[in-house]
Amino acid sequence: CVYSPDGRFLTYPSSRKKVTTVDTFTWQVVKELESDYSTVDSCVYSPDGRFLTFGGDGKKVVTTVDTSKWQVVNEFQADGNVSCCVYSPDGRFLTYPSSRKKVTTVDTFTWQVVKELESDYSTVDSCVYSPDG
Repeated sequence: CVYSPDGRFLTYPSSRKKVTTVDTFTWQVVKELESDYSTVDSCVYSPDGRFLTFGGDGKKVVTTVDTSKWQVVNEFQADGNVSCCVYSPDGRFLTYPSSRKKVTTVDTFTWQVVKELESDYSTVDSCVYSPDG
């Protein structure tokens, strides 16, 4: 589960094929997003709350939704399970494991891949930015 930065929304995987967002003032469902994931393992809001990004197992993509319209704005391919997604503190970059030994960083202004880093680990399960980016 993840709260939007302003606390207005709570998003969680509600079934094997859906990601549900509720309004925390009314606790009413705002949006149910269909997904092709067998499970959703990661949901994260951008620091300004404009984007919601999620990934999981099965579909091998990272999906980003514009929260003003609740429409998909981008999907990136991944070579394996997407166990985490993280935005830089300023929201400029989105980072996620794109394969068992690779971490991908995307520029959220252009939606272009800016860097792919190789890892010596067999899987990458977590990503984090330092507070200063």
